[in-house]
Amino acid sequence: MITATGRFGSVAVSRHRITRTSASGHKQSLAKPAVLSTSSDSSAVPNVLGEACRLRGLLGTLAHGVIVLSPFSAKWLNTWSVMDRQAIVLRPARPILEEGLVYAHYLDQAAEGFFRFMLGRRVADIVAAAYIQPVNDYSYQNVTFAEHDNVIIGMASSFTARQRRGFSDQPLERAAGSRHLRMSVVTTLCAPLIRIIDTIADGDFYLLQIAVDKELRGEGIASILIDYIEERAVVSGSVRLSLDVSARNKGARRLYERRGMTVESEWPSLWFIPSLFVRMTKPL
Repeated sequence: MITATGRFGSVAVSRHRITRTSASGHKQSLAKPAVLSTSSDSSAVPNVLGEACRLRGLLGTLAHGVIVLSPFSAKWLNTWSVMDRQAIVLRPARPILEEGLVYAHYLDQAAEGFFRFMLGRRVADIVAAAYIQPVNDYSYQNVTFAEHDNVIIGMASSFTARQRRGFSDQPLERAAGSRHLRMSVVTTLCAPLIRIIDTIADGDFYLLQIAVDKELRGEGIASILIDYIEERAVVSGSVRLSLDVSARNKGARRLYERRGMTVESEWPSLWFIPSLFVRMTKPL
C-alpha cells in the first residue's frame, strides 16, 4: 500500500484502489487516472503501441513519448487556479517499492491495461520489483518525479541510446515469476512494435514517457519536466532528444513541435499502410 500525506489529509493506494482520508477522518474513493489530452477538444491521447497491438480487443502500448496521468488526483490537494511553478520540485526516483507502485500505476494506465493483461493481477507488484532494480527499461534510474507539497504530480522517464543498449530484460522476467510464460507470449506477438524502441540512434537521448496529473494539465508541469530532460540530455553528451508518438495524436505532436521537435520518420514506412507511429527529434 502507498500512503501519501499532505496538508489536506492523506491518500492511500492499495493496488489499483485510491482512497483519500481528510484531516477530519472522512474517507473518499478517488477516480482512477485516465489518459491526459493535450488537444483543444479534450480527446484522449492515443498510446504509441495502442494503435496496432490489439490482443483480444485490448489495446497495448509501451507509452513511448505519450503524456499520461498520475495515480494521484489533484482533487485531494484542493484546486488552485495558477500553479506556483517555483513550488514544483523535481527529484530523482528512489529504489523503494512504494515509489515503484506509483510508477507501475503510471505505466499500466499509459498502456491502457496492456501490462495488466501481460502480467495479470500482480502487475503493480511485478513492475515495482523491476523498478527497484538497476539497468532495465523500468528502473528507477530512468525516472524523475515532479512533486508539489511532497506529493507526486508528474514524472518523466528517459535514457541515452547507449544506456538502452545495456538494459536487461531479466529484472522484469524474474519479477514475473510464474507469469513469465504469459509475458513471453504477449511480447512475441507484439515484437515488431516493441522493437521500435531498439531503433534509437546513437547520440540520442530518448524520452520514454511523460506523466502529469489530470487536474494539473495546462499548468506547465510537462514543460518543466521536458526542460529538465533536455538539460540532462545535454549533460549526458547526447546530440538529440528523440521520442515516439502515435501518428494520429495531433495534439501531442503539436506540443512537441512547439518544443522544437520535428518528424524524422514514420512507421511502418510502407505506402499502402497508414503510418502508426512517428519518431520526432530535436537537435540539442
